[in-house]
Amino acid sequence: ADPIRVMVDVPEADAAWIGPRTKVEIRLPGGASPPYVGTVTRTGWALHETARTQLAEIDVPNADDRWRPGQYLQVKL
Repeated sequence: ADPIRVMVDVPEADAAWIGPRTKVEIRLPGGASPPYVGTVTRTGWALHETARTQLAEIDVPNADDRWRPGQYLQVKL
């Protein structure tokens, strides 16, 4: 399968510490699967005006179809 792109809204307090090549841990909610260590591939620069978050994107290989498009995941920064 193709890789999927995980989109994460990073809180303003953490935005300065997140950038391309930052390592993150991704897992299904509830710890139903082993975690995957991914790398941030790109970030936005501007903060969302009302939510005060910055968008970060993580491209995740998905050869075993573990992750599904539209699925909610937990990301640990």
